[in-house]
Amino acid sequence: MIYIASPYTGTTNEMHERYKHARAYVAKLCVDYVLCYSPIVHFHPVAVNHELPRDLNYWRAHNVAMLRRAEILHVLRLDGWDDSVGVAFEMNLAARLDLKIELIQWPE
Repeated sequence: MIYIASPYTGTTNEMHERYKHARAYVAKLCVDYVLCYSPIVHFHPVAVNHELPRDLNYWRAHNVAMLRRAEILHVLRLDGWDDSVGVAFEMNLAARLDLKIELIQWPE
């Protein structure tokens, strides 16, 4: 299973655009029947519709649990990926778990 890390936190518009890019990447993988998980794609609509926090601290335990189940980490190089605290956290954890990390230029 591929865990997909991507930047998220920002303005409301930035978060929605980042969600749409991550969603498109998940769809691309799903077309080829690739098992994948994106916390942004999975939880953005939940957080928006139920006024849940959207910061790393709130979602940390969930992200850790899911990343521990992954076989590889894909990092979407969306605008802001290299400054993202969440992406850095996921990359550091993946390295500690000895997962392969691939940087993905997205959108293509």
